[in-house]
Amino acid sequence: MLQVFEHTDDLLLTCQFPVSSIIMIFDCNQATAKHIGKLFNTSFKHSFSLLRDAYAIRISQLHVLNCPPMVEKLISVVRPLMHEKVKKRFAIHRDTDWLVKNLHAKVLPSDYGGNLESVRDYMGMWKEIMMENSDWFRAQENVKIVGTPPKKIERFINNIGIEGSFRQLNID
Repeated sequence: MLQVFEHTDDLLLTCQFPVSSIIMIFDCNQATAKHIGKLFNTSFKHSFSLLRDAYAIRISQLHVLNCPPMVEKLISVVRPLMHEKVKKRFAIHRDTDWLVKNLHAKVLPSDYGGNLESVRDYMGMWKEIMMENSDWFRAQENVKIVGTPPKKIERFINNIGIEGSFRQLNID
């Protein structure tokens, strides 16, 4: 799934009209504990780090719908440790009312109370676009760094946008 997400972002960079930021909506309606567990594996952390540090497209908002109670509790523990910018862009919603009211129906799929086509229709369109570009994706997998990549110099920030450590945990 992460590879599909990364390929989609790569294609967005080649659009006729430039895309400078995106609003992400994750619907956890059918998420299982196994899905949630995969969010904390190394591959996801590296992909998130790549998205944060290397991609030209900025995530302006991240909305999570139908979040399981277990995940809401986990997020409430981690939220105070998040970087301030990440906190401002991140929101959890129990239903689609906030999305329709604040993002407007004209930019939402019909599944979420919007006027656009359904998510299933968009998935079909994107699958077709991915297949049309499969040769390009295969070629990208063979691209390698030549030489030594430059060392990254910055203060300690771990792979998921959380600063500091758990030695001082402030919970409101």
